[in-house]
Formats: sequence, C-alpha cells, structure tokens
Amino acid sequence: MHMNTKFNNLLTPTAAAASLIMLGSCGDDDEAEVDKSDLLIGDWELVSVDGEKAGEDYDDYSYSLVFKFEADGDFEWCYNYENKVTPAESYEDCLDGDWKWIAKGEELTFGFTYSYEEDGESISYEVAVDLEITYLSETKLEGIWDVAGEDEDYEVVFKKL
Repeated sequence: MHMNTKFNNLLTPTAAAASLIMLGSCGDDDEAEVDKSDLLIGDWELVSVDGEKAGEDYDDYSYSLVFKFEADGDFEWCYNYENKVTPAESYEDCLDGDWKWIAKGEELTFGFTYSYEEDGESISYEVAVDLEITYLSETKLEGIWDVAGEDEDYEVVFKKL
C-alpha cells in the first residue's frame, strides 16, 4: 500500500499518556454548545491529514479510516480495506476504546489499546489522543490531532458517513 509519512504516523500510534489542550469558548450560549457537541456522535471518515488526502481509491483496491463516537463514551477506530480484484480478501480491522469531552463541543480525548505480535509475543500498550475541534458541523469535523508524548500534531479533516 502507498501511504505518506504523516498518514503512516497516524496508523502507527506510540504509547503515550493523556495530555490536555486548551481552547477558548466557541460561544456564550451553553445550550448551543451542548447541541454542537451532540454533532460528534456517529461515524466519521478521515479525509485529510495536514492537507494531504487520507485513504486511497485505486483501480484494484481502496482503504479508509473510520472513527465512531458513541453517546455512551465508546470509541472505535477502523481501518477498512477493499480488494476490488479479489473481494474475499477485503477486511476491516478495528481498535476499541473510549472517549470523553475535555471541553464540551471544543476538545475531546480518546484512547485505545494497540496490540501486535512480535517474535511470537503479544505486545499491547495504551494510546491517548487529544483532538482540539476547530470546526464541527453535521457533515464535517476539523481539528488538531495530538498524540500524547509526541512532538508533532496534525491538522485533520473528517466527513460524516
């Protein structure tokens, strides 16, 4: 598969502890903020990272990243691969976790356990991500993605499915 470095960094999270991002208030009306925060609930496909397209759609395969935020705080991050030549080889790989508001409608944190096999040994660690929301509507989510413990953050854009 062809992935740029920034996109690959999002697919390969590092172990990190949660950190907070401070963001100013979006408005004076508390009820409007609650309504705005409800827009997050649902399935979101990652569209771009730092202005570069995320996911790919080629003649023989495609892939995408989908994030699901549930009202009860459950979170799911899924990598969807579609093999157009041999559909039986298509798959979806998901990581489960949880999410919560740091500042309702303005920033959130989510985490999950990343596990893999290395030399026959199963290795797992917790990953924490803070997302400062810079724009949220019924169809679009924009923000600053920050993995705790890393020096770099990413501007991300999602579209609602």
